[in-house]
Amino acid sequence: MSETPQDTETPQRTYYPAVDIYQTEDAVVLVADLPGVSKDGLTVQIEQNVLTISGRVTADESAGEERLREFEPGDFYRTLTLSDEVDAAGISATFSSGVLELRVPRRRPAEGRRIEVKVE
Repeated sequence: MSETPQDTETPQRTYYPAVDIYQTEDAVVLVADLPGVSKDGLTVQIEQNVLTISGRVTADESAGEERLREFEPGDFYRTLTLSDEVDAAGISATFSSGVLELRVPRRRPAEGRRIEVKVE
């Protein structure tokens, strides 16, 4: 079986990274696999409850030889719309070994309270 290495002149493609989503008691957790991405090549932002993960996978040219590439260099982009039940201001992110984890805390429901009625 023979495979032809990718031509370095071909246009870069855009990736849509896979994201696993699960819920805990107090947060929604998103986990994205981003192999070959450095911290400098990663952007996470939120605007009007739309969470965007974007960046660039760069090629390792250190070997200086032709190679078969299954992880091609290129841009990646993923957007997720968050519900109003989450606290967008409290989002935290960690990035380790090519795995991005975002913890989106849930809003605490407003506690009920008794309202005093004044008599005039």
